[in-house]
Amino acid sequence: FIDNCDVIILPSRYQVQPAKGVNKLAIAWSRKKVVVTHPMPSYMEFVKHGENALVANNSAEFVEHLKNLAK
Repeated sequence: FIDNCDVIILPSRYQVQPAKGVNKLAIAWSRKKVVVTHPMPSYMEFVKHGENALVANNSAEFVEHLKNLAK
């Protein structure tokens, strides 16, 4: 399904799953997809906000990034 998407949204509940891997992030990048993600520690080892992904700290920021991408 990821090939049919323009933007990959990777929200997370890092309080519940603090050791979540970066598989979905790697798959999205391998398909050259735009990624909007939560600043999980495992993701932030690789993510550079504004360069290879957009980071959203809360729901409002996710919405704002998506609105900006739609322009």
